[in-house]
Amino acid sequence: DAILYEGTEYGIDDDPAEKLKQDELHQRVNSAFSRLTEIQQRRILMLAGGLSEREIARREGKDFKTVHESIEAARKRFKKFF
Repeated sequence: DAILYEGTEYGIDDDPAEKLKQDELHQRVNSAFSRLTEIQQRRILMLAGGLSEREIARREGKDFKTVHESIEAARKRFKKFF
């Protein structure tokens, strides 16, 4: 009832079908993510953490174009498996 009256942040959604759907989604994301190289994984995580591609390149001491191409390749590879 708390979800209905106060919003999802105040209640727990105990719907087993929704839980199964979320578990399957997490499994698919993890599977696709595991197919990326270690460098691609690190860069995607930094990007998801709020860093720009330029900031990632600066931190890694790499050229912006190299980092940009790596991230784009990771996105394409992720989409291929997801």
